[in-house]
Order: sequence, then structure tokens, then C-alpha cells
Amino acid sequence: MLELTIDESTFTQLVNIDPQYDSLKISNQSDIQVDADALIEHLRQIRGIDKVIKLTIDYNSSLKNLGVLCAFNNLKILYVCGQHIQSFDGIGWFDKDDYIKIQTHRNRRRDISQLSQATVKNIDLFVERAEDLSAVAGFKFLNTVDIYRSMEPNLAEWKDSFSKIFHLKAANLRSYETQ
Repeated sequence: MLELTIDESTFTQLVNIDPQYDSLKISNQSDIQVDADALIEHLRQIRGIDKVIKLTIDYNSSLKNLGVLCAFNNLKILYVCGQHIQSFDGIGWFDKDDYIKIQTHRNRRRDISQLSQATVKNIDLFVERAEDLSAVAGFKFLNTVDIYRSMEPNLAEWKDSFSKIFHLKAANLRSYETQ
């Protein structure tokens, strides 16, 4: 996979995605607040956007939700890393999905309760709130979930019953060190 990075503050400069790119990273190095609706409308107009199968919302992205997904028709892989993400509104547009990774780096403001609106089969979830586990419970098509936790909450008590509750082929609970 060859990845193209687009800076939100200069998104209008991108008019075409060359065929060798099948991955797009939305970043915001300048930390300038961007009009999400204007970004979405522009993305819809970009030639080659239909070839993108992997999208990364970078840690420094100013996006507050996942409404941007409506601009992508063929996504199979989604990485949500944005520190400003507040909700998963728009996740329903992620409908050809195989894999999602959610690692928002100690962003405990974000609410992923809409996550079950996606038909994702595999998830890597970095849990930042106890409610994150409830969001995973609504999945019907989920095959595997890898759950990582920061120093809180303690997920050890879930380990034995997790696979039974969610009828998964595999469930892994891991700790990760926060930086």
C-alpha cells in the first residue's frame, strides 16, 4: 500500500490521487481548524478518491467526527487516531469494511457508541473509557477483536468471559504503555 498524506489546512491543493496510491492519511501539521463540510465536499470531487481503500485520520487531525467517510466509496481499512475526535457520527458510511483500528491517544472525550453501525469484521481497540467495551458488544459480524488498554480501566476481569459474550473467533486483551 502506498500512502498519500493530505494536510487539512491545504486540502484544496489536492485535485487528483494518482493510481499508485490506495491509502490516504488526513493530517493537520499546522493545527489550523478546518471546515469539515468543505473538506468533505472537496474530497468528493477529487479524481481517484474511489481507489482509496485505507484511510487514516491522523493524531493531529482537527476532525471531530467521522462524517468524512461519506467521501470514500471503497474503504476497507480505517485507522482513527485523531485526538480531536468526539464522536463516531458518520461511521455508518464505513460499509465495505474489514478492519478498523481505534487509537486516539488518551482522548477520553471521544464517544465510540455508534461503532456498531459499521459492519467491521476485525477491530484493534485501544480502550480509553469503560464504555468502549459496550460499543463493541453491538457487533453482529465481528470475527476478531484485539483490545489494548491504557493504565485505566482494568480489563483483566473481562478476559474469560469476553469471547463468550461476543461470540468471537479470537479476543486478545493487552496493556500498552502511555507516553
